[in-house]
Amino acid sequence: MVQLVPYDEQYKERLRQFYQPAEALKYTQLPEYSIEEINDNVHGVVIINRNQPIGFFLLHRTDRRFQYTDEKQSLLLTSLIMDHSYSGKGHGKHAMLQLPFYIRKHFTHVKSIVLGVNHANIPAQKLYERVDFEDTGRRIEGALGEQYIYRLEI
Repeated sequence: MVQLVPYDEQYKERLRQFYQPAEALKYTQLPEYSIEEINDNVHGVVIINRNQPIGFFLLHRTDRRFQYTDEKQSLLLTSLIMDHSYSGKGHGKHAMLQLPFYIRKHFTHVKSIVLGVNHANIPAQKLYERVDFEDTGRRIEGALGEQYIYRLEI
């Protein structure tokens, strides 16, 4: 069973061992870099399966989220990654289905989650759509081109 838990130093070594092929890393970054961003306004979330970290993402309460939404009671999700050996097995979907429950528990004031997906990253678009994120129609320019902005109401 997949669980979402707040990042803790006990997971650091396993997260540093994550692997993804170069093609996938065009759209995200390895956790060893993402965990350096964690602070009071950037929350790390570890995806656990059978007591083993298999994925990771960040939730931002920073002003960066206002590039994606005007909603003050929102969080920005970035840097979602699954260890390659767990990719394509439904774990990411199950993790994202648990996201609203995690948010309600840890961020009681939050009403929505927003994120950007590169226009060419079709697998990520399909994942988010399958778990009820909606394409807002808003677009921003990212490092690799146009980003589609998705939103999930909590």
